[in-house]
Amino acid sequence: MEFKGTKVFNVDYHTTSVFPYKYVVSDIQETDEEAKANALLISKAPIHLQELQELFEKLSNGTISIYNSDGGNISDAYKKHYNKLIKEATEI
Repeated sequence: MEFKGTKVFNVDYHTTSVFPYKYVVSDIQETDEEAKANALLISKAPIHLQELQELFEKLSNGTISIYNSDGGNISDAYKKHYNKLIKEATEI
C-alpha cells in the first residue's frame, strides 16, 4: 500500500522548498518555523506508514505479540487499530 497523501501542495502565495518537498503558507497564518515543522511532519508520513505496515505484518503472522499489564494478549485489538490507520492513510 502506498500513502495516499501528496508530496507537493498547490501553491497559493508563498512557497518555500524543503528537500524534497514543498510547503505552502496560505489562509492559515503560520510562521516560517511552523510551516517548516509541518512540512517535516508531512514528509515523514510515508516512512511512518511503512513502519505501521511492518508492525501489522508481524502481529498478523505471530512474530510479535502485545500484552497488557495483567498479562492479557491484546494483539488483536492493536491489529484492528493499526489496520484502520493503514486504511485511512491509503484509501480515498
